[in-house]
Amino acid sequence: MSLKPRTWILCIVCFGVLLYVGLRVSAESSDGYKFLDQTIRRAPQVQSRLGEVEGVKLSYFGAYRQRFVGSDRWLTMTFNVTGNRRGATIVASAKKVGGSWLVTSSSIDGEPISLN
Repeated sequence: MSLKPRTWILCIVCFGVLLYVGLRVSAESSDGYKFLDQTIRRAPQVQSRLGEVEGVKLSYFGAYRQRFVGSDRWLTMTFNVTGNRRGATIVASAKKVGGSWLVTSSSIDGEPISLN
């Protein structure tokens, strides 16, 4: 019994959606996400531009990359951040070496900032 092309397309689309949701849930529950979330909330440069941070969410369409080499990890994520004055997009990269996370680069709306 063969399936119609329309059924195959629907199956492929459903698989893609499930894969995307699974990766997103995995990213949001990772220790790297939690580290970057807290770092963004505490960063003085973010607070001076946006006001007190009210929300940090992983962007639906932004970058999410993760790389592992042995026990070391590199991570890049795009966040939609809202403060009590305005919102912005923050792209942050971090690495985990020897069990500790460190921000390697970050930008707010494309302009480099320090999250430290």
